Amino acid sequence: MIHTKNKDLTSLNYLKAKAIKEFNESNDYLNHIEFLRNNFSYLVDYKAQTGQLHPIFQLIQQDLFDEDPFVVYGASLMATLAFADRNLYH
Repeated sequence: MIHTKNKDLTSLNYLKAKAIKEFNESNDYLNHIEFLRNNFSYLVDYKAQTGQLHPIFQLIQQDLFDEDPFVVYGASLMATLAFADRNLYH
């Protein structure tokens, strides 16, 4: 039983390291940030026109262009969730 746990933990650590390496080598995250920076303003405009604009959307839009990468990361999570809202797409 202990041997199985160690083997599972080793394979889990390997998969985690592999995922981190692949993430760092790809431009997917940077492309996603660029997409959000280019298109989130359209979502803000849409929400404003439909009377659904919440102040957090304006803050997210500003934070996507912040110099602090941690602020950008947090804003990207919120922006991605905003685009994933099923009610947005009729």
